Amino acid sequence: MATNPGQAPQLDEAAKLVLQIILDNTIVRGANIMSLASISDPKVLLKAAKELAGQKLIEVNGELTEERVPLATFSTLPSRKFYLRELT
Repeated sequence: MATNPGQAPQLDEAAKLVLQIILDNTIVRGANIMSLASISDPKVLLKAAKELAGQKLIEVNGELTEERVPLATFSTLPSRKFYLRELT
């Protein structure tokens, strides 16, 4: 589901936390996100990452699978940072 420019997407708390970490770190690996967010189960990061990527709020370099999500790299476009900060 792509975001509608006139409507802010609804994010769950885990997705908001993951988005905040990505915004604070510009480019960050999944394992670092898990550490910073105190996430021990990769399924939690995977669900949040799929939610954010599905709405085109973040960019992902790597595989979004339970086994590979800690190795993926997450980022967002600098031009979207102000808008995205309002979602967190």
